[in-house]
Amino acid sequence: MHAFLWWLAYTVAAVWIQRALPGLDAFGPAVVILLQERRLRQLLWLLPCWILLQEGMGSAPFGTMILWYAGLVVFFVLGRWLFESRNVLFVFFIGVFMGGWHFLLLSGMAVLQGLALDPQRLAWDSVQQAVAFPLGWAALYTLYVRQVRNVVAV
Repeated sequence: MHAFLWWLAYTVAAVWIQRALPGLDAFGPAVVILLQERRLRQLLWLLPCWILLQEGMGSAPFGTMILWYAGLVVFFVLGRWLFESRNVLFVFFIGVFMGGWHFLLLSGMAVLQGLALDPQRLAWDSVQQAVAFPLGWAALYTLYVRQVRNVVAV
């Protein structure tokens, strides 16, 4: 399958996943896969689209998504010095980081914007993010390898 069509279909599916499971980021595993596959050109046009989509959906306080993905990319780049990028343990650590980052980032942004958050709900969403991230990555990576990996990049 052509990479553009694959990512378009994935974007539609990810929007529905996030609608069904509020507080969960379905685009993060895709960002990691693009970084692992060194598809930086695709990442440079997909990431702004995904950020705009998520900011428009209102799933987090305004402006959070840029910091969310910046944290993910920085953690990936720094962690790649210690681990092989496709190592399952590394993806697990990314998931744990994303769970903690979810809690810290949303807490901080809510305070800055004067929004009230339920700490228990935020903690639960953070745990869900930490658990769902590696599972989402595994499912997406399996599909990506089967359908897109060897297709010429756009």
